Amino acid sequence: MDETRHQYETLRMFVLDLPRSPEGSRRNVQWYLPGKLGFAKDHLGRIEIYIPGPKIRPTSEAIGPSDLKFNIWYEDPGNQSFEANRLVLPAAPHLHQATAFIATELIREGVELSPQMAFSRAEPLIEVWLERLKIPDSVIVGLIGELLVLNALASKIESRFYENLVDNWFGHGRSNRDFQLGGVGLEVKTTTASSSTHRFENLKQLEPGYPEVGEREDFLYIASIGLEEINEDHDPTGAWTLPLVVEQIREKFSSLPQPESGRIFQKLLRLITKYGSVDGIGYDHETMADDEEFCRKYTIAFARYYDMSDPLIEVLHFDDLTEYRDVVADSMSFSVRLRERVNGDINPVPGLSAGAEKLVSKARWA
Repeated sequence: MDETRHQYETLRMFVLDLPRSPEGSRRNVQWYLPGKLGFAKDHLGRIEIYIPGPKIRPTSEAIGPSDLKFNIWYEDPGNQSFEANRLVLPAAPHLHQATAFIATELIREGVELSPQMAFSRAEPLIEVWLERLKIPDSVIVGLIGELLVLNALASKIESRFYENLVDNWFGHGRSNRDFQLGGVGLEVKTTTASSSTHRFENLKQLEPGYPEVGEREDFLYIASIGLEEINEDHDPTGAWTLPLVVEQIREKFSSLPQPESGRIFQKLLRLITKYGSVDGIGYDHETMADDEEFCRKYTIAFARYYDMSDPLIEVLHFDDLTEYRDVVADSMSFSVRLRERVNGDINPVPGLSAGAEKLVSKARWA
């Protein structure tokens, strides 16, 4: 046990001292075990573990092609080529500890003698760390949905309201409203399912009158956004990625003079990094925009804005629970399946643009 601990501490210090490689495909690989186990840090701060030898085949679906890739790589300086498996660990808190844990396990399992056997035996630990370091898919989808709505709202308001819009986006933290546009509250729910079925954490997310900030809330809308992931080889018109949505917002904000537009956009980027953050891991647009996991393409299958004051929407309300004295109403979480059509063409309002226009009009932000 003491020997393993010493190995871990040695590797952790080794990884901490890794220099960043220059931007591009060249890597300044540092070999811990010459020709058997090497490490490099790319220009974004991600750590790469290189295991030379035959192609390693993982059994876990959690370890995908973007995580582990077999190829011919080039060292910088020297331009020496070598054939190896490259395991990429995302830049995140605890990255150096994760790398040291994984490397210690690979060495303990005999990576010098049999890369495939050592990797297979260390695979459960690798899978755990990858899942911990990565941002969950559900968080990415949720963020895309909220930013699509923010982008649509920005298209309908005067530029003088851009900073108000950013300041009144609360989806990056725990809140009852994702947006508060004056007296209009908006909760955004995003799904990759075919229906508007969403999870709500409390009744306040479904009932008007619980604004996130400021004045009285007269209206509450639920924006139900359906996204459909598309094959990376298929590139239809209207496909979205997370970086693309962010860049669309940047373009809108650029209509303001500098340095104001840059300041507001940087404020938005700081809030985006907080979205769904677990252990401090969030989407950093400046360093992660080229990462494969954030470049998945989605089309908008549907976008519906539901007016929750409509009596034809049958959901739970606080008044429904008053007779149950032993129920803590604020603690309830449940799923709701909102119908595609509630009240003819009136409710919901279909389409990102039309829904945003409706909200902006009610909030008098136009």
